[in-house]
Amino acid sequence: MAAFIAAVISTWARHEVIEGVNPSLWARYIPPALIAGVLVPLCLSRVPEKRGTLFLSKHLLRLAKGVVLATLLLAFLSFFYRGEEYSRGAMLIFIPTSLLLVWFAGRFHIWLLDRIRANEQAASRVVVVGMGSQGIRLAAELEASPATQKVVGYLDTTANPDARSLERLGAPSDLATVIREHGVSMVVITSDRLGAAQIEDAIGVAMAEGAKWMLVPQIHGMVLDRLSFEVVNGIPVVSERGGRIVGHHWYLKRAFDIVGAGIALILSSPLFLLAAVATRLSSRGPVIYRQERIGMNGRPFTLYKFRTMRVDCDTSTHEQYVARWITGKTGEAAAGNGAVHKMTDDKRVTRVGRILRATSIDELPQLWNVLKGDMSLVGPRPPIEYEVARYTDWHRRRLAVPPGVTGPWQVSGRNRLSFEDMVRLDIAYIESWSLGLDVKILLRTVPALFAHRGS
Repeated sequence: MAAFIAAVISTWARHEVIEGVNPSLWARYIPPALIAGVLVPLCLSRVPEKRGTLFLSKHLLRLAKGVVLATLLLAFLSFFYRGEEYSRGAMLIFIPTSLLLVWFAGRFHIWLLDRIRANEQAASRVVVVGMGSQGIRLAAELEASPATQKVVGYLDTTANPDARSLERLGAPSDLATVIREHGVSMVVITSDRLGAAQIEDAIGVAMAEGAKWMLVPQIHGMVLDRLSFEVVNGIPVVSERGGRIVGHHWYLKRAFDIVGAGIALILSSPLFLLAAVATRLSSRGPVIYRQERIGMNGRPFTLYKFRTMRVDCDTSTHEQYVARWITGKTGEAAAGNGAVHKMTDDKRVTRVGRILRATSIDELPQLWNVLKGDMSLVGPRPPIEYEVARYTDWHRRRLAVPPGVTGPWQVSGRNRLSFEDMVRLDIAYIESWSLGLDVKILLRTVPALFAHRGS
């Protein structure tokens, strides 16, 4: 709305105040106002919610980008729309006007929310029943955001030392008294500290006292937009819908893989030749390294790579490393940098092999795996058998689709990810898949390699 007003003011000031001309409403006001009113908020995406000089400068920079984009779009359209002349002066006036108005609108938004939170009667008063890890996280989010909720305390059988900023108001059985004494209008019920009977009692008390209630289900590792809520014979159930790579999506992804892998094989043929010659001359052994990996639904397949290590190397060291990686006990993980499936200082790797790994050229033969149908261009990293042997049921969800030559783990900096983070990325990719997402990951893979995140 602020950007809309800025566009109207800038046009009015340029034509009516400076020139004394009364332009037509549609030709002068509506097109620039609509474009600016839509584009600028999209560029900003949200109003400022934090304080501080650093955040202020970042917000101003984001605001300036949005205004400049809106102005450039107006100039671009005015070049093609020759039925009317758009003043460059109006565009120049629009820039500072929109900056000021949108900035003040954001500050007013924060001020208004702060006033609402400070007003004990206007703010929605919340009590958390069950202060486990769920309750702590949710209460912290409510307290940190400029929302209209105020957490008055929590109810639990024992005090939680990690919830020092919140007051323990009693046990879950005291909910009715707390609602009346503190004017609670919202009851948040967690499931990691309460049994089924306690949850049912808390819901009943909240309804009887006229308070709204929310239940935080104890569901881990699920993408929430895939949950389906149904009633079966009067019993409410939560089920998980299938992934998006099914039906015609599956055939679309497969067709994309075949075409993409075929083109990539043709374009990369010179690199194949150079890598093959360099590998052959650097050390004895075959040019192509074959290794059994685990594919979709746990089916083994033979993965092809350019050989980067000396032949007849002992794998026990790598097996131990993978075990520490999955449990988060590697040196890198202890330092807070996560870990990778490739050892960062592997003495078994040849000099040529280090170059091939650093540029990921060693993985080019996997394009043949894509054509065979063992792999996809984009997908989860193909695991080794002794790695899968240590998977939990949750980890196995990443095996629901074919593994990929590249994936979210690579473009996100795979030599800085923990195993758990990698699994979360893979599951999120599976559940939110689209052809556009595959294209986006492929386009980000090359810059990631140049930034040395692909080794």
